Amino acid sequence: MGYTVTGPKVDDAEFQRRWDICMACEKRREHEGKFYCGACGCPKWGPAELTRKLRWQRLRCPLKKFGGRVDEHDMPQRLREQEKAEKTGPLKK
Repeated sequence: MGYTVTGPKVDDAEFQRRWDICMACEKRREHEGKFYCGACGCPKWGPAELTRKLRWQRLRCPLKKFGGRVDEHDMPQRLREQEKAEKTGPLKK
């Protein structure tokens, strides 16, 4: 189970900067005309829509594109495994 970011919000300029980054990202997903992050692991529900989510000041991109460093405990398990595989090479079966 994930968590919802709350707290202070960013100004319009920072929101636009984040929006532009997300719209250009290969992990961005669209569902029923709404945009979501495909890297963070959030479900496709209201609070996870990028138009709402990008407003939160504490939000950090799981791909480290904005918001500062992402700690390992903030990353979904599948991203931790992907990052580890990229560092060590593909797993052998």
